[in-house]
Amino acid sequence: MSRFLAILLAGMASPVLAGGTATIQALGPGPAGQDMEHTMTVTWQDEDTVRLEPEGQPAYMLVRGENSYSVTSAGGQVMVIEMGAMMSMAKSAGAPGDASGQAPTIADAQSVGSIESTGREETVAGIAGEVYEIHWTDSDGESHVDEAVLSDDPLLRGMTAAFQAFGKALAGEEADHPLNEALAARGLGTLRFGDRFEVTSISDETPPAGHFELPAEPMQLGTGLGQF
Repeated sequence: MSRFLAILLAGMASPVLAGGTATIQALGPGPAGQDMEHTMTVTWQDEDTVRLEPEGQPAYMLVRGENSYSVTSAGGQVMVIEMGAMMSMAKSAGAPGDASGQAPTIADAQSVGSIESTGREETVAGIAGEVYEIHWTDSDGESHVDEAVLSDDPLLRGMTAAFQAFGKALAGEEADHPLNEALAARGLGTLRFGDRFEVTSISDETPPAGHFELPAEPMQLGTGLGQF
């Protein structure tokens, strides 16, 4: 999940947020290690209040301030787990990452060389965007080029900032991804990134505050988690 989210979260600019709701489709690792299509809904009130719901899954994720949480049910009981603590515990235990043997993606970018307009236009989820080529370099110094549809639409920029907030809270990181910084400098958000990410719908409809409340107190890992 961590690499899949990293792929989705790369390329998100940071405007002042207005609330909204969006649905995205993305390719990511499936149960057998093969890429499969994932659909999810993201709702947000502001940069500190975000909810991410994968379609067909019995769990959802929340961002509240600097923290992110997984909310799920087991045996009729709701469990709330602080995801940053869960990731830290996995790293301390020496759990292997899920990126082994996989080709580099934009999530692995160490630097972005250029973002060049192709002069082509493309409408995605009802928003007019422009097609760009993004040139980036991975940690091994290898160069890559990806195509993306970008737009300065304020609602889209709000959605991408909501994703960025979730990624930072999940990873416990303060620094922006290199592509985030490059797009923020240009005031752009992402409608489509190659064939791996696409916004399928977006609106300024914002759920009520209760939609973002924790349904239970977060569990203390190493104690309550072992009961399930």
